[in-house]
Amino acid sequence: MTSSWWPAGRLPDRTVMSVLYVQQRPHRAGAQTCLARLLRHPGLRAWRPTLVCSEAGWLAAESARAGVPVLVEPFPGSRSWSARLFRNRAFARRVAHQLSAQGLRPTLIHANDHLEGLLALTLARLCQARSAITLRSSGMTRADYFKYRCSEFDLLTVVGAGTRRRSLRGAG
Repeated sequence: MTSSWWPAGRLPDRTVMSVLYVQQRPHRAGAQTCLARLLRHPGLRAWRPTLVCSEAGWLAAESARAGVPVLVEPFPGSRSWSARLFRNRAFARRVAHQLSAQGLRPTLIHANDHLEGLLALTLARLCQARSAITLRSSGMTRADYFKYRCSEFDLLTVVGAGTRRRSLRGAG
């Protein structure tokens, strides 16, 4: 399988390719319901999806029932000074250690919304993986686009016309 999205036009050589989804809030809501459906999709199963949440909850339980490995790791407040200096990286190291213990090395780190963006970017850099983000919050502002460094992701997916207009204005 080849793709121009990856360096040198091909997927990296890894024993087990996997995608790690980053979703802080595990309660049942729109973004979490969409992610639960995606994690159950047969086409995604070949990518060995894994989920990291801040706590146990509806999404973690649904994902585990579907056979998706779930990591529970408390998320730091990713925009604080202490988080930017050391807590985001400490979080990423803990998650990477848990993944390694399960024999997983993510090929892609996917933030399920902009609020998970800073942690997903830190994880992607630490794991030497590509990064993706889905922008889906109707309340996301142009300032949020920059605060959460959405432009630094390798792949950006936008859901919803209002979110799309705001993110496109932010990118220009």
